[in-house]
Amino acid sequence: MSAVAINNTLIDAISSRVKQDPQGPAFVFLTADGQEQEVSNEQFYRDLRGCAFRLADRGIQPGEIILLALDHGYDLLICFWGAVYCGAIPSVLTYWRFGSEKDAYVRKVGNMAAAVRAQAVITLRDLHVEMNTALSKRGCRVFASEEATTGLFDQNRTLPELNAEQIALMQFTSGTTSAPKAIQFSHRAVLDHVLASARAYQINKECVYVSWLPFYHDMGLIGHIRALIHGGMLVCMSPQKWIGQPELLLQAVSRYRGTMTNMPNFAFDYCVQRIRDEELAGVDLSSWRILSNGSEYIMLESMQRFGKRFSQYGFTMDALAVGYGMAENVMGVSATIPGEGVKIDWISTEGITTLNRAMPDIPYSADARAIASCGYPYPGVELAILDEEWEKLPDRQIGEIAIRTNTLFQGYYLSQDENEELFHQGWFRTGDMGYLVAGELYVCGRKKDLIIVGGRNIQPQAIERIASDVFGGHAGLSAAFGVINASVGTETAVLILEQKNPLDPAQQDVLIAKIRKQVLDELDIALSDVRLVPKGWVVKTTSGKIARDANRKKYIQEGFHLQKDDKVEVLSGEMTREQIQKIVTHLFEEILGAKDIGPKDDFLKLGGDSLSALRLLLEIEQRFGKDISAAAFFQHPTVESLVVLLSCESSHDKSAGKEATPWWNAKYGLHHKVKSRLSILFRGGLKGVITSIRLKLAEMIPAWLFDKKWAKPVLGRKRVRLMRRFHRLLENPMQNEEDFMQCALACHVPYSIRKKSPQEFSDRWLRQWSLDADLTTLQEAYRKGTGVILVCWHSHFWINRLVKEFTLELLRPNAYSYIGRWRQSLPESAKALPVVEKERLRVMLYLDQLMKAKSILTKGGIISILPDGYGGSSLGLSVSFHGRRRSFRGGFAELAIETGADVIPVSLDIDACKRKLTITSLKPLDVGGYGMPHVDRVEGLLRQYVAYFKQQWACCPGLVPSGRMRKHIG
Repeated sequence: MSAVAINNTLIDAISSRVKQDPQGPAFVFLTADGQEQEVSNEQFYRDLRGCAFRLADRGIQPGEIILLALDHGYDLLICFWGAVYCGAIPSVLTYWRFGSEKDAYVRKVGNMAAAVRAQAVITLRDLHVEMNTALSKRGCRVFASEEATTGLFDQNRTLPELNAEQIALMQFTSGTTSAPKAIQFSHRAVLDHVLASARAYQINKECVYVSWLPFYHDMGLIGHIRALIHGGMLVCMSPQKWIGQPELLLQAVSRYRGTMTNMPNFAFDYCVQRIRDEELAGVDLSSWRILSNGSEYIMLESMQRFGKRFSQYGFTMDALAVGYGMAENVMGVSATIPGEGVKIDWISTEGITTLNRAMPDIPYSADARAIASCGYPYPGVELAILDEEWEKLPDRQIGEIAIRTNTLFQGYYLSQDENEELFHQGWFRTGDMGYLVAGELYVCGRKKDLIIVGGRNIQPQAIERIASDVFGGHAGLSAAFGVINASVGTETAVLILEQKNPLDPAQQDVLIAKIRKQVLDELDIALSDVRLVPKGWVVKTTSGKIARDANRKKYIQEGFHLQKDDKVEVLSGEMTREQIQKIVTHLFEEILGAKDIGPKDDFLKLGGDSLSALRLLLEIEQRFGKDISAAAFFQHPTVESLVVLLSCESSHDKSAGKEATPWWNAKYGLHHKVKSRLSILFRGGLKGVITSIRLKLAEMIPAWLFDKKWAKPVLGRKRVRLMRRFHRLLENPMQNEEDFMQCALACHVPYSIRKKSPQEFSDRWLRQWSLDADLTTLQEAYRKGTGVILVCWHSHFWINRLVKEFTLELLRPNAYSYIGRWRQSLPESAKALPVVEKERLRVMLYLDQLMKAKSILTKGGIISILPDGYGGSSLGLSVSFHGRRRSFRGGFAELAIETGADVIPVSLDIDACKRKLTITSLKPLDVGGYGMPHVDRVEGLLRQYVAYFKQQWACCPGLVPSGRMRKHIG
């Protein structure tokens, strides 16, 4: 018996791992920005203990249920294991999609909390206000993840003793219904199951488990527990990261010599379709011992395509495996033997339909159907095929799969009435149809109505409820079901809805769009089709229930489901733009189920998600023979942009379908400099040349004077007196005159200065000065994809320029813009206008900049903006600012509220003695809750910015230009 098997609790097992190898790696997280976060066993144990103490300090008691509404990452695992350690019962919920409506997600979490009577929720900082407002009325406490993972805690507190029979965790079987079903498992059940799973897959300490699966899915959650307890190391990335860059999975297997991965069926097709050969240069997959397919219907073709596609990189077909499982048994039930590959049973389709038997047939014959073996049951698991009377059926007789194990759940939480019908003499009916052959399990269908989209279980009743709510009195019977889509390798969800009272087409379109949006927000799936049918169309059973399988067959028989046999590939170079646009528009309508799609309609805003976007890109590849990158599509997901990428004009452009070369990569080349100088000469004549020379001298002289001993007298005592008066006003006088003079010189660092190395400015301008840049908060905000607004010191152009160039070099944003000082944006011809007209023109120009900024933010780009603080026609907030009344504009606040972008203040500090500059991105400003009035949210953001502005002036007054000092004092 494994040494781990003698542990009584999950925490005992983790503690044993730490004692055996404290400095050994536990996790490697591949973060969204491409970094690698490696966590040792000792650090992981220390962090989870700290979390347990913090939760206990906040009143979490043993046995209380804690819902984790967080994002994929290390913090989520720390909160999960910390809750387990303090005796609470954690449950990981589906992740919130950044940019989607918060209210819908908060409602979903509220439904789950109510269903299981949860005592606490740990959530993201971005959701804390909304979540707290919604759940506090129910007596459910809400904590931000930072409260559980950072900060001090009482180290003298005693944590409760855990035992093997104590409940360790809770899982939601679907997580998407109006009345979610939850199941609980004890420490002993989880430990026994992961041990059985490890034996079935022959896992040992040499195992490196590589995964992108979400932790709210049982395969992701239990898979990571198994890797920690019985394996060597877990290498993981977020599902969203994998969707955008599926090649990262194979690269991680190669780099870390990964040995095992679990994936649902659709992921095999996704990798084949989306990974290019050039992205796998140097990749070696020979270490991949087990690649297991599970959690949804197994398609033999998907696995064969994967094996053939990646065999040139060392992958072998023997590494393919198949598993069968369900959350009701912790995770798995059966698995094929590692190293033996996939075993196929060819059976007669007629035998299934007429005799209900799996009769052997000739492989690849017209009537033959290929069924993949799901292997042998885990140790301790009993399998049986039952008829309607709970009688066991012989081999090859098709019936309902039933299981009996020591790790089987004891019933759905708080559903005592329903639980009595689930079990018979310890047997549990799974709802899946299959047969046995010499102990091997073959799954051939599903009796229950679950829709499985991308490995996620969706209750059809949830979709039908939403449709009924939206249509109201116009709704008749409805039926939701899944239809297999071979191109995607998974099911897609379909909704059939009867109309009691016929509606005109315009009303139908509005209601269908509303259903799609509501389903996407609440259930996080996109409907592939919403079909309105006349009364009496929906098929019912003799007892009056919805016969969803019969409705699925009727839907396909009546030709609603798209048949792909008649498709032919066409080359976009042989088609006109009008023909391409017609096909792309048809694909939008077909996949989204919408009508009247226009050229500028956004695929994602119409209800598309990552899976439906995948389907769209695969259809485009099949029809046009062109590979459209996911990055290019997600930046501009419109019909118009796809037509440009597919049209004849773009086909001759080598960069078509790829990201354009960022403009900043070549902006300092010789060609750019010559062009810039010529434009100054031709645009401004002699005056322009003089201006250019004056600016260049303004750059060179301060840098040259900086080290000169006689610089102080040259600068003049008058300037020193001005600075001293200004500093006294800020209540932060300079202690040393020499330090002050160095600060005064440093504040004139030219805006055209550029960084040549991470730690040192160009020797030409600031010799012996070093630079530290901490833009962690900015990176985290940019990864969300909802846009970032940078706010620096008021009107201090060179600070903004410096920060901008570091940002561009670090993040390479897909779009960037700088909103400058709007007073100086008037054209030369406008100087003769009356004052009133001039001010109106300034406001119009400023609003034009804001509209361009909004466009960039909606693409997930970055905007750098300097809120105006000098009155005039400024329609902002007037506040007391270091003894003076100042006005600040609210443009950045309006942008943040409108687009959902984070507002990131950027601080620049100067240490003249050490000749060191420090750039730091601070915590985002609080945008406020959606329940607050708009004007209050704008004012709140402005006041936060002013407080930041005050603090920055007082902290580093040497960086304030002398002109600003005079204006403020005067």
